[in-house]
Amino acid sequence: MCYATSKLWNVCNYERRHYKELGREKYPDWYYQKKEHKGDLWYRQLPSQTAQETRKQLDKAWRSFLILKI
Repeated sequence: MCYATSKLWNVCNYERRHYKELGREKYPDWYYQKKEHKGDLWYRQLPSQTAQETRKQLDKAWRSFLILKI
C-alpha cells in the first residue's frame, strides 16, 4: 500500500509541476486531480480514504510552497 501511495503522489506531483507541458490550461488543483485520476492504476490499488488523503497532503504541501515563494 505504501508503494501505491508513493506512486500516486509522484503522478499527481508530476502533473502539477509540468501542467503546461502536458497541455493543461489551468493549474491542476485537488478537485481536478480527484476527478482525473480515479481510473488510474495507483488510485485503484488504494482504499479511497488513503488516496484522498494522499492528494490532500500533496495539495497542502504545494499551497505552503507557493505561499512561501511569494
